[in-house]
Order: sequence, then C-alpha cells, then structure tokens
Amino acid sequence: MSAEEFDKLTPPGKKRYAFIRHPVFFPLAGFIYVLFNPRFNWIKETAQVIYFIIKAKLLGQGGSISRLFNEYKASSWKTQKEYFHQCVNNIVLFVIYSLFFMYSEMPVFLLLYVLSTSVAGGVGILFFTVQHNYEYAYAAETEQWDYYKGALEGARFLILPRALNWISADIAYHPIHHLSTAIPNYRLAQCQRDLTHLFTHVKRVHLHEVLPSLKYILWDKDQEKIISIAEYQSQDEAGGVDDNRMVLKA
Repeated sequence: MSAEEFDKLTPPGKKRYAFIRHPVFFPLAGFIYVLFNPRFNWIKETAQVIYFIIKAKLLGQGGSISRLFNEYKASSWKTQKEYFHQCVNNIVLFVIYSLFFMYSEMPVFLLLYVLSTSVAGGVGILFFTVQHNYEYAYAAETEQWDYYKGALEGARFLILPRALNWISADIAYHPIHHLSTAIPNYRLAQCQRDLTHLFTHVKRVHLHEVLPSLKYILWDKDQEKIISIAEYQSQDEAGGVDDNRMVLKA
C-alpha cells in the first residue's frame, strides 16, 4: 500500500493493515496462495468457461468449442495448453488427496499435508517479501519504472546456507533473476559469479536480519522507495501533521 493510501485509512484500518502483515500470518498466506487459490480458481473458471460455451451454443453462436474456449477471457490461464497443464496438475493432486483419505484418517492428512505445505508456502513468501521490501528499496510508478534500477536496487540477495539455497531453488539470487527471468534456477549462482561487477552495491540480507526487514510495508511514491510506518509517521510529524493522527509502531 502506498503511504498516501495508508494515510486515508481509518485508525482501525491502519492497525489492521499493520497487524495482518505480522509474520504469524505467513502460513495463512501460504495456505491461500499455494493450496487454496490454485484449486479454487481452477474449479471456478472451469465452471465459468463451460457455462460460457453452453450459453453461446444455445444462443446459436457459431464456431467450434475450441474457438469459443479461446474467446473466453480467463484470468487463470492464457492458452489452452496452459489450461490443460492446470487440469492435469489438479486432477493428479485430487487423486493423491483421495488416496490419502482412503489409507489414512483425515486429521492426519490435514496435519501432515495442509499444515506442512502452508508453513512451507509461508516461508517461501517470507523469503520473497524480504528480498523486495526492505529499507529504501526502489519502487516506482509503472510509467517511471527503470528496469535495471529495479533489478539492482529493488531486490537484494538473501544469504542462505547452501542446503537452504538448494531447497528454495536458489530464490536467494534474486537481482540476477530480475535482470533475466530466462535464466534457470540452477544457473543463477554461476551467472552471479560471472557478473560479480554488476552486483557490487546490491544489498545483502542474512537470516538474522529477515524479521526486522518485515516492518518496511509502505511505498513512498514521491521518493520511490519502501519505508516503515514509523518512518512515514515521523516524516508527517516533521512536516507538521495534525497532532490527533494516530501513531502506530511498525
């Protein structure tokens, strides 16, 4: 959220914005983005595209099912091939879920699969967040966005043990990934070593610095950087803002 948008919130709204970005909610975000959204959106849009095709046929609109499918403006896929991959992925997962239910009790399944996947997804989101949202990270309007500045000043390296780099598919090498998303994850580290001179001034973050970085959750449009709530409020106070403004701790 931009600082201006945050400023327009009611005091309870400001509290809520800061509260739901607490690290304790990252597993919930992992559940939503890794488990729930992919399944729910696939089911919802599959039903919608089927309805779209049936309605078109009943109204006598010509064309093949394939053409009508391509006319449907989906938000979850771009091509028939991508939709086919989603179908295969979800069907396989549903078969696996069914086998779990058949040969184990539901509480065991929920504990082992849902909980572990949500936590793992939350950790992934945590790593992703701290590589983009940190003190004075570059963030500009789309029209003013500088591609190379965004890669080198809007992302930073996450210093992880070798085992964690392997488990996380080298997500820690993020600036080089932003320079070229065509680089496969198993080449990111080598590319960084080959182009060390490009990343001399790129910021690094160690594991013990991860949690303190999570307080940077506001976008200062004017200065094109990420700041904390406390810093934004101190700027307001320095500029003579109404004393009745609610003060929040980042």
